Amino acid sequence: MKLHSQNKEALLTGRPLPTLLLFALPIILGNIFQQLYNIVDAMVVGKYLGDLPLAGISIASPIMDILYALLLGASIGIGVLVGVGEVEIVVGQIDEQFVEDVDREVLGVF
Repeated sequence: MKLHSQNKEALLTGRPLPTLLLFALPIILGNIFQQLYNIVDAMVVGKYLGDLPLAGISIASPIMDILYALLLGASIGIGVLVGVGEVEIVVGQIDEQFVEDVDREVLGVF
């Protein structure tokens, strides 16, 4: 139990940079793996399918990166609200019409 108390104190009074890097590590690793996936995807498509599909991937990749970042940020924000016990705020912002609109837009893409 003493270790838990020391970690809590280090988070509040310790040096902020190592703590922030520790918290950011999963996001940094996720971004690295996402970029590696994009690189391998571009190599395979360029080698086996040609220039036109590679151009399509080059255009779609930044769009997907932006969507990925927005969804990651939203999930972190919702996780913070749920973590501090403010579930009512999250539930109050999501109504049935919003869910139907999202379903229609997402399914309309495919």
